[in-house]
Amino acid sequence: FGNSGIGTYIENLILQYQQLESDLDFKLLVRKDLISKSDQFPDFHLKEYNEKIYSLMEQIKWMTRVDPFGFLHVPHYNAPFFYPGKLVITVHDVCHIAMRQFFPGILKRMYSSLFFKRILVRADHIITVSEFSKSEIIKYFKIHPEKIAVIYNGVSPLFKPVSQSNSEPVLKHYKLPGEFILYLGNLKLHKNFKGVVESYKEACEADSHLPPLV
Repeated sequence: FGNSGIGTYIENLILQYQQLESDLDFKLLVRKDLISKSDQFPDFHLKEYNEKIYSLMEQIKWMTRVDPFGFLHVPHYNAPFFYPGKLVITVHDVCHIAMRQFFPGILKRMYSSLFFKRILVRADHIITVSEFSKSEIIKYFKIHPEKIAVIYNGVSPLFKPVSQSNSEPVLKHYKLPGEFILYLGNLKLHKNFKGVVESYKEACEADSHLPPLV
């Protein structure tokens, strides 16, 4: 948590779990370097887990950390294939399959295609974040629609209007003009950042008064 889209999803999901009035016993698998940052989650049992993502050891060592007859939610498709309890996974997108040209490497492709299909079939239920992603899961993996629930990402309370006195220091720090078009996201190729720049260039040729792209 605290990094990238899935990390933000995990962190906010846990924060919402803390507000539930429930007698459920929550356990979180946390990397060693994040244990010290986990004090914001005092209601959960933390278990150190450092196996590399998409690795064989990740598949093997789950069983030493998780109740095999409990309920396991994995916020990605790297779930333990042989987990005998109830398994729910969240699939945010299928870009590794739909846009393979941006994800080179034969081992990565084999993992994302062969294992992805198997874990989708194995899971008791699948959460995804949009109707589009649901349609892509059905299209590429032939998963029954009733097995997939669309649960949209929430909006953090951080996203709210701020006063001019609060915004001015930020605008000044980043040397931003009064108006601008903002792109949010990292610079990975499959985010189509190149398309953003090309579209903006084309739009500026049609209207030279557009605000700058940030």
